[in-house]
Amino acid sequence: MVFEKEKRNNKIILIAGVAAAVVGLAVFFIANRTAGILFLCIGVALFVIGFSIWNVFYKVEMMESLKSRDKNK
Repeated sequence: MVFEKEKRNNKIILIAGVAAAVVGLAVFFIANRTAGILFLCIGVALFVIGFSIWNVFYKVEMMESLKSRDKNK
């Protein structure tokens, strides 16, 4: 599949989003509420964007799978 590099980059975005959300929660409870909420919002936004892109990759892969199945018949 031609999307291997994009899938890897998307996985990095998902991990960065989760990490930013966890750091945001830690900062919220330990140090500063405003900075914690900011990190949490950034982390959730990155995760949602990454999850949406992952969903598109999944649908494209399913379409390719169905097309190859039709060719085999």
